[in-house]
This record gives sequence, C-alpha cells and structure tokens, in this order.
Amino acid sequence: MNKKKGKIIGITLGCIVILLGGIFLYGYYNMPLIEVHKPKPYQPSGEVILSKELNELEVKADVEQMIEIMESTHPIFLEGETEKYKEAKDRFVHETNRNMTVDEFRFSVSRYLSSIQDGHTGLSWREMKFLDINWRYLDGQLILFDDNNKSTSKIVTKINGVDIHNIINTVKELFPAENYVAESINYSIYSKSEEVLEYSGVDCTKDIVVTVMSGTSEEDIQTKLHYRDNIYPMDYEISSQKIDDNTIYVKFEICELNEDLNKVTEDLKQAIDAGIENVIIDVRDNPGGASRASNMLLDSVKIKPGHFGSIIRFSPLAQERYGYLRKSGFISYDRSNDVVRNEDINLYILTNEQTFSSAQWLATWVKDGELGTIVGRPSRNMPSSFGDVLQFQLKNSKLDGQISYKKWTRPDETKDGERVLEPDVYVDYSEDALSKTIELIKSK
Repeated sequence: MNKKKGKIIGITLGCIVILLGGIFLYGYYNMPLIEVHKPKPYQPSGEVILSKELNELEVKADVEQMIEIMESTHPIFLEGETEKYKEAKDRFVHETNRNMTVDEFRFSVSRYLSSIQDGHTGLSWREMKFLDINWRYLDGQLILFDDNNKSTSKIVTKINGVDIHNIINTVKELFPAENYVAESINYSIYSKSEEVLEYSGVDCTKDIVVTVMSGTSEEDIQTKLHYRDNIYPMDYEISSQKIDDNTIYVKFEICELNEDLNKVTEDLKQAIDAGIENVIIDVRDNPGGASRASNMLLDSVKIKPGHFGSIIRFSPLAQERYGYLRKSGFISYDRSNDVVRNEDINLYILTNEQTFSSAQWLATWVKDGELGTIVGRPSRNMPSSFGDVLQFQLKNSKLDGQISYKKWTRPDETKDGERVLEPDVYVDYSEDALSKTIELIKSK
C-alpha cells in the first residue's frame, strides 16, 4: 500500500514538474515581454568627477563592463560585428590600458559608442559652455550666418590658430551620426563646445579668435564662451489654434501623453467634424517620447497610419530594467503599410533636423502612407533606426549614458535603404516652415 502511494505521489509530482516546465517554456518563447520580477528603475550610484584619477584595474573593469553592455544589449549585434566596430573595439581596449582621468576615459568611451552610429546610443555629455556665434556646417564648410539666419560668404578656417578640420574630425569621432543631416548638425553644434575645443588643442583659457576667409580676404573675429543649460532649448508645448476657418495648427513639441494632448485631440476632432480642410502638425525640434501620442493626433483627424516593424533584444540590462523573463535572444514583429486616408483634409507635417524618435515616426508614417505633405528640413534620425533606450552607469568612472535595445523598421520596406526622410517641400534656414505652409495652402 505504501509503495503504491509512493508511486502515485511520484507520478503526480512528475506530472506537475512537466506541466510547470511546459508552462515556463511556453512563456519563455511566446510571452517574453511578461514581467517575472519587479523592474529595477535606473538609479545612478554617484556623480561623475571628471578630474578623478582611475588606476589601470579600475579602467579595465569599466571597459569590460561597457563592452558587455554594448554587445549583449544593442540589436545591431544580432547581425554580427562589422569591421568598423571591431577596429573601434580594439582601439578602445588598447588606448585604455593605463591609468586615466575620468575625463580622458570619457572621450575613449564616446569614440567607442559612436562607432555604431546610433543617435540614441551614447554617453551623457554635460556641456556647459559654447561659443556665442552663429554658424552652420553646409557643403563641407563651416559658414557664418547673419542675424537674419542667412548664410554669408565667411568660411571658418581656424579657432585660436587650430585648423577647423582638426575640430571637425574630433566631433566626427565622438558623436554618432545616422545620416548626413546628423553629421552637419553635430559639426555645427559641437564645434562650439568648450570641451571639444580643448580636446582638439584649442586654448580656451584666453580670448577666442575665430579666423574666417571670404574670397581671398582673411579676418579674425573675437567671440566668447557662454553658459548654456540645454543645447536644444525647448518649452515642450502641445497646443492648437485656428489660423482661419479652413486651417488648424498644432504645435507638438513633445510626444507625451498628457492633458494638453487630450485637449488638442478634442480640438482636432471638433475641427474635422466642422469640415475644416487643412491640418498642420508642427514637430520641429520635437525630441520624441511616446509614439502613442503621435498616433492619437492621426486618430483624431480620422487617419490610420501603417505600423513600424520591430526587433526587441533581450539582455541582462533589459531584464533588470523591465523584469523580463528572458535575458538573451530576441523577438520580432512585422511591419505594415496598410493605411486609411482622410481624403477630405490636407495634412501638413513640419519637420527639421531635430525632429527625432517618435516625432520622426509621425513624419515617416505620413510619408510612407502618402497621407500628407512634409514641409521643412530633413531629420538627423533615420526613418528605420534603433531606439527605446536603457540607461546605464559604469561602476568606477560613474560615467552614465543610454543604449538602444530595439530596432524599428519603417512601414514601407521598399524604402529601407533611405537614411534620410527628405521633405516634400524644402525650407531654407532663413525661411519659416509655418509661413511657407500657409503660403502653400493659399496657392491652392
């Protein structure tokens, strides 16, 4: 009797084990995004002290941690390592094989991370001082602009005697660029940064002299470094206003789900129901956020866009942050360019170089689905790109940054090779995209 009981208990336990194992395997492969433990939000463990000296062992530990985070987290490595990345990694390991200050180490880490050219992945730079001067990098040259934001004939050649090409090459090494737009923006902005200038050999302890050429004439212009809290200053406004009886304008400076967005979507719905013909959505300088916010705007004007495809990579860092069941492998979702247009309205999307991430999605949806007209300048963010970042901090240097763990593919797969979403109507720096759009509407 006892043997029979024992056998029954054994069989029962075996069945339970098999059942639990089956449930685990089913969840592992079919529900990998479920949370199996409490997510651990990012919490920095200390402040960055750039002057701090790290010994060789401390540097080595941070190098190994950075490489592990990079290679186990970023979706680009699902496709294997490129020669460019291998060279960057070898350089990273070789040049950090010594005692270094945190500041020196920061430049090495930045070069390493920028090798994959993902605008969402990089260290947190805390630039405080920039040159007080208006210039832009266009057609391979750094050109001064006037007070009306028009280009002049003055081309920057040196800063305090240092050739501008040395400074441009430093920027190219340190900051990722997904396309030619991002390269130009990086050169325009970071060539003004005190930290970049000093790293390029510019003496910033004395007055700053910018040497420019205009034809065969050379001129020295004095400028100063000034404090700037944010290189992309924004109010993050979400609002709407009627321009006239046939046109409504939406200022959409952040992709955020909030009461302002709810009010704007209601305003749009009422305008559509009242028969308004023109809808302008302005995502210039919008850094992104929740893609659902962009969806809500299109829903409110009775437009259904396509779907981005995605690859989500699982890693120890993603598991820690979100409590995922898996810490390796990936899951993918198909894209679709099936859309529902609203033939009763004319939709205009205003973009510029700083239209980024989820804001860029809005423009891509409209472009791929032929849902409206893009007006402005192209974005530094590729239409198919990486995103959804995880924050990290290196143990010894306390350097912090972020890294993508998802890859997004645009709805129209025939356009995957495009690195830039070009506008339908290009707007020069001296022109205003909103004014240009209103002129375009009136001309129709």
